[in-house]
Amino acid sequence: MMTLNFGENHIEVPIGIGIAVILIAVIPIIIFFVCLGREEIEKWFICDKCGHRFKPEDKKVLFSIRMNNERMLKCPRCGKVSFCYPSYDQSDDKTETEKQHGLDGGDSKR
Repeated sequence: MMTLNFGENHIEVPIGIGIAVILIAVIPIIIFFVCLGREEIEKWFICDKCGHRFKPEDKKVLFSIRMNNERMLKCPRCGKVSFCYPSYDQSDDKTETEKQHGLDGGDSKR
């Protein structure tokens, strides 16, 4: 038997049921964070300082400081650390973020 404690309440349940309850509670949380992380690491970012578009390492994206939809990252071109705007593709078309901020995506030299 396994005891589940909920504050002052104690419930005795068989071990199999206790493990099942824990898994039912934990698995959706794990799936949520895996999906959230996968979405974040697929993004390309645009440097706020030089306009260069780059894809940082996965761990740098996941553990970077976030403000709104921007991430504090180090640009591989200029080496400056700043809040970088997300860019969802690497095609020649400017994304909405690039148009809004007047960035060229790093294709031309400044």
